[in-house]
Formats: sequence, structure tokens, C-alpha cells
Amino acid sequence: TTWTLGHPNNGLETQAHSPENAWGSNLNGDVIGLGDTTLAGPAIDLTGGDRATLRFWQSYDFSSQSDSDIYESGEVDVSTNNGNAWIPLAEVDDSSDGWEEAEYDLTPYVGHVIRIGFYYGFFTLEDAVHPGWLLDDISVTTTNSGAKPFQFQSLAFTNGQAQLTFSVPSGISYMIEGSTNLVDWSPIETNSGAGANSVFVDLQSTNFPRRFYRLKR
Repeated sequence: TTWTLGHPNNGLETQAHSPENAWGSNLNGDVIGLGDTTLAGPAIDLTGGDRATLRFWQSYDFSSQSDSDIYESGEVDVSTNNGNAWIPLAEVDDSSDGWEEAEYDLTPYVGHVIRIGFYYGFFTLEDAVHPGWLLDDISVTTTNSGAKPFQFQSLAFTNGQAQLTFSVPSGISYMIEGSTNLVDWSPIETNSGAGANSVFVDLQSTNFPRRFYRLKR
């Protein structure tokens, strides 16, 4: 099966959320045995604001229909390198109550050019009719709250440690994360700060030659 744009008739919905077209991983309710497909959106420049939000409407039923069903699920992903690597944003499972709106925070990716991806995975030992995943009215918006942006101010090295100094708007919770590959991130510090803040990172705890850090709400 593959993502298709058109009028849904998958046994779950007979019309799009905003008629007449929607995206569907099994738009016409065909008999299927395997799903391994990603709907990848265009490049989106998240500049001009300090907050970003992804919204879309969805209808799905991933509940098991028989003992032959091995798995069925969806995943919302984001990419900052034109789809060469995808970062999981949320997992979708179980089932919806008809058309439901979903909302996810994209603020950690403000200032980047991103792409949004919707991955559908399904496998059964006995082909059957599964409605799959329907998507409609997908939007990404940026807003400017007027608050001082999150930003790193300086980086200093001393005694095998790196001191990261940064600023966070007063009363806003933040997290410092570290990575060696820009894909897998681990929390270093979580706090609610005011004004200038700093954190020390042990550079001798890993043998990787490159390290990346990010500051997120």
C-alpha cells in the first residue's frame, strides 16, 4: 500500500474532513498485507517567530482484527536535513473516534528548514481489509510571543569540561540536550531559569570526536 490523495472510501470514512480530498495510506479500503510507506511534506522554513505548531486532522483504526495481525501503527516525524534522516515526533496507535484533530509542538525546530513525514507501518500473515490512516488539513504555523528567544551565549573549555552559557526567558522551563550524531539526544539538564544560566558538560565521558548541544523549551 502507499499514500494516495483522493476521496476516501476505506470502510472507516466516506468523506474527507474538508471535502473532497484527503491523504490515505489505504484510501479505498483495499485488501492489504503489508504497509511500509511515508508521506513526506515539502520544505518549511521555520523563521520569523519563536514558536511553531503542527496541526492536522486524522482518522484511523489500528486495532488488531485477528491473531494474524503482527503490527499496525503510525509515526509523525520531522527532518532537518531534507528527509535524509527522520526524527520521531509522536507515535500513533489504537484508533480514533472518527476525524480527530492532532497538535504537536515544533518549537525546538524554530530557525530550521524542516520537513514533516507521516510513516505508516503494517504487517499481517493473512491479507485483509484494514482502513489504514487518513490525514487532512495539515498545517504548520509560527508565532512570536514577544519573549526573549532561547539562545546560547558562550562556550568555554576548562579542566576537561565545557561550560555552556545561555539565556532563557524568566519562568520558562528548559532542557539542555547533548548528541554525538544530531539524531539521538540525551538530556543533560532540566530546569526553570531566569536570566543567564550555565551548565558544565564533562568532555571526558565519551570518546566521540564531535558533540552537539541544543537548548529547547
